[in-house]
Amino acid sequence: MFLLCRFLREILLWKQENLFGGKIMLEKKFVGTLLCMVVALSFSATEAIGGNILFIAAMAEPYIAGDDALKTFLEGLGHTVTYFDDGEDEPTTEAAAAAADVVFISESVSSSQIRNEITEIETPMVITEAWGYDEMGLTLGTGEGIAVATTEIEIIAPEHPLAAGLSGIVSVLTNIASSRGPARFTTGRAGSDATVIARATLSDGVTYDVIFVYEKGATLPVPPADGSPRVAADIRVCLGFDEQSYLVWNENAYALLEAAINFALGI
Repeated sequence: MFLLCRFLREILLWKQENLFGGKIMLEKKFVGTLLCMVVALSFSATEAIGGNILFIAAMAEPYIAGDDALKTFLEGLGHTVTYFDDGEDEPTTEAAAAAADVVFISESVSSSQIRNEITEIETPMVITEAWGYDEMGLTLGTGEGIAVATTEIEIIAPEHPLAAGLSGIVSVLTNIASSRGPARFTTGRAGSDATVIARATLSDGVTYDVIFVYEKGATLPVPPADGSPRVAADIRVCLGFDEQSYLVWNENAYALLEAAINFALGI
């Protein structure tokens, strides 16, 4: 950066020394300094895009390979990603969540370990743990995931940033099963204040909401089990691809994850 600024300034000075002089040269020197500042600020803005992501996971076999794949991908986007054990006590979890820019709740977690701990925290969250959706007030009916019927989902809100530029019927998996077992998607039923991004028909023949989002302040479909207000404390992205699918995600699934993190960060 320093060398680039010096190079640009020297070019301006050389031109003025050869064409003009005196006062004009000083004015151009000032312009050169301003140009360096603009370039430096543009680089700083680019570098500042990365966020601090708290990645809550089971931190145990056989989940590590799938979680590591997602963590590595997010780090490759320039984010700082910190693993956090779902077994930590509630005060420790709340403090860590409040300090993060975004919380990612992996589906590898035990829902009983996390579903009542941080619902009220005013930090954007991306949640794949469908079994915790109902306790967190995010879905009508019981939150869970069941086996997929195909590798495809249907993007129904292609204009939304969470759609990652995808539209129509798109494949998000390379296979309907991984080494962890059958790939599963959430049986989500979004509330009226949610924006549904994608749906999928699963192995039971029923079509469910698999990607949806509540903006901060949106009314949740049911009261959270932790007794917190029935409103989204901050952005809540429900990305309903469970951990048994992580190892067979294709580029579209990763694009949707990137879009979810970006949306949560406000990018």
